[in-house]
Amino acid sequence: MQDFETLCFQNRADWLRLLMAYAQSEEIAALAEAAVAKKTAKTVAAPAVSADVAASGSEGDGEESSTGWVARVSLLEGVDAAQLSTLHGRLIALGYLKFKLIDRQVGLRYRLTPAGKQMAQSRPDATIAAAA
Repeated sequence: MQDFETLCFQNRADWLRLLMAYAQSEEIAALAEAAVAKKTAKTVAAPAVSADVAASGSEGDGEESSTGWVARVSLLEGVDAAQLSTLHGRLIALGYLKFKLIDRQVGLRYRLTPAGKQMAQSRPDATIAAAA
């Protein structure tokens, strides 16, 4: 029987790949949301709308907002699709990834925790290749 630490770090390279995939997805989603917000701000032609009212739509980007949450990574190069559920569960259990049910139509969405973001940023591609 293997010890807990050995089991936890057995697929470490795959964890890092998945964390980096979520970091990239979050980055793309943030850029898309910023572009939509910019376009919306340009199309608002009502002079009575103050900057405070326009900015109030972006308030609460915290836990209750659906902003910043991304779809589940369902394909990851170098990782068997059957392993992805296990990897997601392990990253959630370790506190690197969190999930939220947005609504019936959207379903589950995922977001890196601060620890997950730090882990994804501190591991260059060379480290992932060496860990594999």
